[in-house]
Parts: sequence; structure tokens; C-alpha cells
Amino acid sequence: MNVDSVNSASLSTVSVIVPAYNVEKYIGECVESLLAQTHPELEIIVVDDGSTDATDSMLGRYERCGRIKVISQNNQGVSAARNRALAAARGKFVAFIDSDDIVHPALFATCVNLCNGNDGDFVLYDHEEFSSGQIPRFRQISSERIEFIDRPLSYYLDNGFKGGMSAMFVRRELLEGLEFLPGVSKGEDMCFSFSLLPRLKKGWHIRIPLYFYRRTEGSLDSGSLSLKDVFGFAEILRNLNRLYSSLDGRSYDAVRRRWFPKVIKNIVKRGVRLASADDAVEMERLMASLMDDDTVGYAGFTWRWRWYLWRMRRKCKKRRRA
Repeated sequence: MNVDSVNSASLSTVSVIVPAYNVEKYIGECVESLLAQTHPELEIIVVDDGSTDATDSMLGRYERCGRIKVISQNNQGVSAARNRALAAARGKFVAFIDSDDIVHPALFATCVNLCNGNDGDFVLYDHEEFSSGQIPRFRQISSERIEFIDRPLSYYLDNGFKGGMSAMFVRRELLEGLEFLPGVSKGEDMCFSFSLLPRLKKGWHIRIPLYFYRRTEGSLDSGSLSLKDVFGFAEILRNLNRLYSSLDGRSYDAVRRRWFPKVIKNIVKRGVRLASADDAVEMERLMASLMDDDTVGYAGFTWRWRWYLWRMRRKCKKRRRA
């Protein structure tokens, strides 16, 4: 398996999608890491999601040099920005990069060679956190650290793969008809990933950090969940429940037993327990409604969690009667 060089068979265009909002401090590093890629055929699409700082002027300099394509829109959130870029993408493959992160210079060359040389659908790769001022260490990529995947859903559930769509390189044709949920800024990657998984047949996991995630105070995956976030997660669970209920029973059962409980526990730990009294009540009402309509069941929870959920549903019923 040749993963070290770009050959003539691998010269396929990669569409790199970058949503950007008020990232004047970091967008330059992100774009430069993309321009430093050893794979020569890149279509870099940056969507400026209504930035109010100098992000637009910085992007303008790159666009005037013909190095990236910039799409500007009023602020609509990360999901809408990704959808806008995805609609404009024309590459054979797609990768999603956050505007304050950077990537290994051989990332796309390696992924293209794997997929083109072995008729694969996707590549997963490890993430590594770094802080501003740090210089990530780019390690050599070797075939010994590449694992073949022939059951993507099972692999995803077994490994709890972190990173969402920024951890996946995928054939663009497999994304047809999919979109990130508009207005949802937490968990949107999860919904998109799980909507995509049933379409994937085979791929690889590169067990080397190729994507470097900048840890900042305002990172979207840190801190507590707002009531709006929990509404978003409820919508995600309902969407995925509808999708997987139409597939084979084994996949449906696996997602409900092994993934949905993780989402509910996340809502409780980062939402209910940290929210104001009124918001906590509303969050519990939302979780109870997910169980009442059988989007979420008791399967997959420990007895302690089942007891909590049963009491929560009971409290919500009493409130409705009051």
C-alpha cells in the first residue's frame, strides 16, 4: 500500500470546506496549512459566515491571489455555512476543516492515494489538540499505522470516534442529498456522520494525528449546553431514529442501544445539571418526550440511569397534569 507519494493516478481534486466566523487570529494559519499540502489539486472553499472582525479582509487577500474561493453570507451558523460550501464543491473528494485548526501537509495526498488505489469510500484520521503558540509535530505516515475498515457503523460505535466530519475524508458523491441541520451548532457533526455511515462500504483509519485541533476558551464542544443546544440534540435524535428505523434491524438496535444513551447522558451532565431551574425542567421535558414517542428507550442504560429516567418521566407527567 503506497501512502507516501502523490502519483499520476491520484490527481483528483479535493474540495476543502472551511466555515469561518470572527477568526482573524487563526484563519491565516488554517489557510496556510491547506496551501502547504503536498497534494496539488485542492479546491479550498471558505464561507465567511457574517464575520464582524477582519476575517473578510484577510480572506480577500488569499482570494485575490486565486488561492482560495470565498463565499460571503449573513451570519447563519456553522451548519448553514458548511451546506453552502458543500453545494458549491466540485471535487471528487470532500474534507471539512474548522477555521482555527491546521492539518498535516501530507493529509490529502495520503487520503487520495488510499481511496483511489483501493477503491475506498472514506478515510478517518486521528486528532491532536494544541494551544495557540504551540507548534504541532508532524509525524511520518507509515502503512503500519493504517487500519482497514469494512464495517463502518460498527467501527464507529466501537471506537467512539472523536472529531465528527473534521475527522473524515470522503467521496463527494456519497454526500448527495445530505445536509447539516440548519440552526444547530452542537451535535450537527454527529447527525451528519450517522446519516452518512449507512452509505459507506469500506475505508481506512490512519492512527496518526493528521488534524490538529486548536483548543480555545470558546470552543463549541466545551462547557455547558444551553436550552437551544438541547432542542438541537432532540431534533438530531429524532432524525436519526427515523433514518435507522428504515434500515436493517441490527443497525437500528445498535444505534439506539450504544449511541443514543451517550447523547442523553451528555444532555444530563452538561445540560440539566448545570442549567437554571427553569431550563433544567424544560430539558427534562424534552428528554421525556423523546422517550414517550419511543425515539429513546431504556435499552443501553445501566439500572441506575433507568431509575433516573423513569423518575424524570414520572415528574414530567405530574407537571403536565398540574
